[in-house]
Amino acid sequence: MMASTFWNALRARLQPAPAATRRIGVQHVLPYGADLAPVQAALDEAGDLLDLRLELSAATGEIVLIDADLADRMAAQILDAFTEGRPMVTLRSRAGVADLVAQLRELPLVSQRRQRLERAAGTSTAGAVGSGFDSRFDSRLDDTLLTGAELADSQRQVIEHLLAGLRSPLVPVLHASFGPGANLRIDFARRSTRIDPGALRLLRVQRELPHFAPGALPGEQAESRSLEAMAWDIGLAAGPFPLLNAPADGWHTPLVWRQGARIEAWSRVPRHIELAHHLQALALPPSELRRRARCGVQELRRFVQAALMLGLVDWQASAGTPS
Repeated sequence: MMASTFWNALRARLQPAPAATRRIGVQHVLPYGADLAPVQAALDEAGDLLDLRLELSAATGEIVLIDADLADRMAAQILDAFTEGRPMVTLRSRAGVADLVAQLRELPLVSQRRQRLERAAGTSTAGAVGSGFDSRFDSRLDDTLLTGAELADSQRQVIEHLLAGLRSPLVPVLHASFGPGANLRIDFARRSTRIDPGALRLLRVQRELPHFAPGALPGEQAESRSLEAMAWDIGLAAGPFPLLNAPADGWHTPLVWRQGARIEAWSRVPRHIELAHHLQALALPPSELRRRARCGVQELRRFVQAALMLGLVDWQASAGTPS
């Protein structure tokens, strides 16, 4: 009897995690008549690499997968209507599965599901305390994730011009562009912007940064947005680059949330709200904020960069340093 109990317990430990734990539904938004077979094949391959089962559906899903070329032609409002606040990934046939896996790895839902699998399988990384979360993460990070990639000069000009305009309405109009037919114009005196639909998609969906382009003008189909909304989206796109005014050891320097500032005015993304609430409760360095929210470095950097640009947070002054 005892032997039977032992083998049953051992078998349970060795069996794969329940299918419901491994499964993530993926709702597709693809061109009419698109062949779903290669899409599901790409998801199967990505799922194998992530040890998850990604199931394609036309009606429901925890993640929205959209054809990248289709997303480039969609208005931002239509994309928001499709996603309804859910995480989104894009699929571009020429980019391959590696690009899809990279996007999926950055999603909190995927990270949390994988951590749950590790806990269920009893394979939590050494150093994790009960949650399957790797506390040695900082020591294994690629330095570029912490310091940020290098900005092109024309992109740096956009950031510097935008920051100056956020502080003073006397700053001249900013003209920037992603390329032909994808331009934007920011009027700091009126605190308003005009942006081509294609530029808005590249900014909000692809999270690309525009380049300084004096004289570039949006076309007749351009959309109007507030200065602050544009600054928030540019901040998110600038996440992979050096964080604004970061001290030498910014990764371990506390961030202080501005008293009375509300994240809901700029973003209703649940992850952004969660990160803001952590900082509203206590000044935390990015390293500790990442641990508490259990999010990817790139996602954290995007949020922190946008919050810094809009002045929602600032770096805590060290002892002896004037604030």
